[in-house]
Amino acid sequence: MASRRVSSPPAGLKHAGLPLASTDTPDAQKRRKADRRAAKRDRGFTAWIHTQPCVVCGTLPVEQHHYPPRSNPSWHDHFSTPCCPEHHRGKEGWHTLGHELFTERHGISLTAKALELRGKYLSEQGEKHEATTTKP
Repeated sequence: MASRRVSSPPAGLKHAGLPLASTDTPDAQKRRKADRRAAKRDRGFTAWIHTQPCVVCGTLPVEQHHYPPRSNPSWHDHFSTPCCPEHHRGKEGWHTLGHELFTERHGISLTAKALELRGKYLSEQGEKHEATTTKP
């Protein structure tokens, strides 16, 4: 069987044969990507999540586990959970075991916990906002 040779797109064309915009330089692409990521970052939430105990064992300090991972376009800081280093990337961690085995072994859904923690954070922020905006 003869092998098919896949040629790269001609200069000035992108993946599906779509022409690049004249301003679509590699630097412009990097800036747009950075802007999209910045829009999904919430430094207040990240600081808050680091004050919470590990969702598995209740210890501190913790690392912020994003689900879906930050490499996924749909990631957002608000969809993350606090995990101690062992339960984040250690032998018993999500990154070692994977989603299904981690959930089965620890009896915890990080997705559900992330939504629960997001609600807790937003309600606390709402209470702080109300406390600073109410008149005496």
